[in-house]
Amino acid sequence: MCTRLARRNSAAAADAAGPKSNPGAKTTVELLVAAHNEEKVIALTLRSLQTAIERISPDANFEFKITVGLDHCSDKTATVVESFAKTATVSAGILENAGAAGKWYILNKLIKQSSADWVALVDSGSIWEADLLAAALAGMQDGTVMGIAPSYSTSHGGAAEGLNWKLEQFLKQLENSSGGPVSVHGATVLYRRSTLLPALAQLGGTLWLNDDVVIPLTLRMQNPALNIAYMIHPTKPAFVSDCGITAEIGVEYRRRRRMAAGNVQWIRGIFFPGFFTNFAVTLIASRRVARVLWAYWALAIILGSSLALMELLARIDLSLLQRTGIELSLGLCFVGLFIGSNLARRLSMAFLSGLQVPRLWKSMSKESGVSWV
Repeated sequence: MCTRLARRNSAAAADAAGPKSNPGAKTTVELLVAAHNEEKVIALTLRSLQTAIERISPDANFEFKITVGLDHCSDKTATVVESFAKTATVSAGILENAGAAGKWYILNKLIKQSSADWVALVDSGSIWEADLLAAALAGMQDGTVMGIAPSYSTSHGGAAEGLNWKLEQFLKQLENSSGGPVSVHGATVLYRRSTLLPALAQLGGTLWLNDDVVIPLTLRMQNPALNIAYMIHPTKPAFVSDCGITAEIGVEYRRRRRMAAGNVQWIRGIFFPGFFTNFAVTLIASRRVARVLWAYWALAIILGSSLALMELLARIDLSLLQRTGIELSLGLCFVGLFIGSNLARRLSMAFLSGLQVPRLWKSMSKESGVSWV
C-alpha cells in the first residue's frame, strides 16, 4: 500500500509539473536577464552565464539561450549587450520593453515571450560559479521540482556578513525538507515555466516589488505536491555572488526602502489571504514576516543595552566627566564603524528603512513604489 501511495504521489507531482514532453526532445532553458542602466556590470554577468553553459556536455540533452530584457535604459547597456551577442558562443538575444517601466513588468515580458521548459531569472551584476548549471541539471530533470534556488553570498562582505549568509543557507536547507523556501535571493532563481505561468496569472497586474518572495510563495501555495530546491555549493561560499561594485548610500537606502514596501505588500496581499492554504508554507513564511520587523527588535535591544550601560556606569565610582568620556568614545567608535565598514552602512540603511514599516502599512495604497532601486 505504501508503494502504491508513493507512486500515486509521484504521478500527481508529475501531472502538476505540466504535460510530459517527448522523451527524446532536449530540455530547453532560457536565462533571462533584466537590465536597467547596467552598463558597468552586465558584461560580467553575461560572461559568467556563458561560462556556465559551456561547462555542460553536449550529451546532456539540454539546450540553452540567453535573453536580456532592456527596460528603458538610458546608458550604454544596449551597446554592451549587442557587443556580447555578436561574439557569444551561445545563443543570445535582446528584448526591449516599450511599455511601462519596472522590473516586474520586464520580467513578465521575458517569461511570457519564452517557450523554454525552464527559465532562469538573473539580476544584472550577478556572477555565477561555472558549475551552477551542471549542479542544477538533476533538479530540472526531476518532475517533482518546480524551482531551483542557488545559494548566494556577497563578494565584498566581511566575516560578519559571511556568517550571516551561512546562517541563511542553513535555514534554507532546513526549509528544503518541507518543500523548499518561500523566499529566495533574487540574484538568480530557476523556475519550471509550466508552473510559473499560472503563478504569474494569479499575481495579476499588480506591480509587485519583491519578485524573490511573491513568485516562490505563490508557487508553494499553488503546488503543494511540488518542491523548490535550494542548492548549496559543496566547496565555495555560494553558487552566485555579486560583481563587487558597492552602491552609494542613497541608492542603498532607496533599495532597502523598496524592499520594506515590498514586504508590506506581499504580507497584505498574499500571506494573510492565503494563511490557511498550507500550514508548512505559512510556517516558513512566518520567519520572513518576523524579519520584516527586525528594526524594532534591534531598537529594543539597543535601548535595553544602553539603559543597562548607563546603570552600570552610574554604579561605578566615576566622575561625570569620566562617564561622559566613555559614552562619547562609544559613540565615536560607532561613527568610525559606520564610515569604515560597508556592512555597517548597509545595516544602518536597512535599519532606517525597517523603521518605516508601520507607516508603509498605513499608506501602502498611496505608494507608487520604485521597482529598480
